[in-house]
Amino acid sequence: MPVLVKPFSINTMESPAQLQEAMRVMNLDIPMGEDYSVFRRPVTVGENRLPNSLAVNPMEGSDAGINGAPGEPTFRRYETYARSGAGTIWFEACAFMPDGRGGPNQLYINGASVKEFARLTARVDELCRQKFGYKPYKILQLSHAGRASHDLEGSAKPLTVCENPWLDPYYPGVEVVSDGYIEHVEEELVKAACLAKEAGFDAVDLKMCHDFLLREFLSAFTRQGKYGGSFENRTRFYFSCIDKIRERLKGTLDIAVRINAYDSIPYPYGWGMLQENGIMREDLDEPIRLIRLLVKRGIHMFSISTMTPRFAPRNHGYVANFKPDAKVNPYEGASALLEATRRIKRMVPEAILISAGLSLFEKYAMQVGAGGIKEGWFDIAGYGRQVLADPHFIECALSGIQARPEAACRVCDSCFQCLGLGWPAGCAVHDSLYRAILKIANTMEKTG
Repeated sequence: MPVLVKPFSINTMESPAQLQEAMRVMNLDIPMGEDYSVFRRPVTVGENRLPNSLAVNPMEGSDAGINGAPGEPTFRRYETYARSGAGTIWFEACAFMPDGRGGPNQLYINGASVKEFARLTARVDELCRQKFGYKPYKILQLSHAGRASHDLEGSAKPLTVCENPWLDPYYPGVEVVSDGYIEHVEEELVKAACLAKEAGFDAVDLKMCHDFLLREFLSAFTRQGKYGGSFENRTRFYFSCIDKIRERLKGTLDIAVRINAYDSIPYPYGWGMLQENGIMREDLDEPIRLIRLLVKRGIHMFSISTMTPRFAPRNHGYVANFKPDAKVNPYEGASALLEATRRIKRMVPEAILISAGLSLFEKYAMQVGAGGIKEGWFDIAGYGRQVLADPHFIECALSGIQARPEAACRVCDSCFQCLGLGWPAGCAVHDSLYRAILKIANTMEKTG
């Protein structure tokens, strides 16, 4: 992991305006506002009316039980999300084929686990309805781990759509999948969408973000054949999946998309980047083009992300993630992602956009979200790690109350540490359960 270099301490600031000014000194722009009534705005998504403008963003927990079914810690987390009142809950990355799991504890929807998923969605609906009088809009993120994949025995088996000299050295033995394998992935994804409908989800997400397999089609400029090269070939997989899901389910399940605005990896190996060899600079023309096409296909909701929000499309970009001596200013990355989201919203106003990366602003994450909605940068403020750290954060936002600063996410990455060590992930700062888990995980890692 690189070294995070924060040019200022948000915790010592006395007002949101002070944060905004500190960002301006670095020529970085962020929205800011204290009118929390914007969070209570209903949002229309297709034929659905979401009760408010807040979302829980997907955060993988690595706490599945037998057969990839939600385990007891999974229920614990989603019960917390349900009690928050968020109008949208974007469920975490869920595998849909055995060799596409990031590890043995990742959620995996299949015939043997679907009943537990149904029990989880029913529980979420029940708790939210009891407390707030409505059900949240529930999206299941279908994901193939790609370079992070493991085989049935639990050994690493990295898979990729296309060779990438910026990433391949960090994934020994990575294998480029065949067209036949991709067709198999497509069929399994469609089956998983049918299971998601059976389990009570309102929508599935075709996960086109982060460093995972389904995202890699977007940047497969150098792949030969029908899944690489041209824009039409690089988006073929998605449109085929969309058509097949709608054909199988007769339009009864919505489709949403979490998509990288840019990869922070130079062309021709990165999506959303200036198409000049080796230049580390974003170019949103293709992402905007794709989102417009998806809207025409009846897809309305998009969560705008990137490889990891802290990595801006500058300097080392995302490759800094693999350089222990790299120095990263996380606010540059967060600002770049917000600016990309604002531009996409401006160019495709009919798309419903959810933000990402707001938790990097710690105790002022709520003000950045409120400003983003009011100023039209995005439609829904999405929070991930902030909700892990402070289960009352979203309820405070809906009530128009500033959340407790001492409960805010500290961007310490303890949740990522748990996940990286293969243990259930949560906030080890504010939650004693995950504090104990991280202590055990670190001890076992040191002792081998």
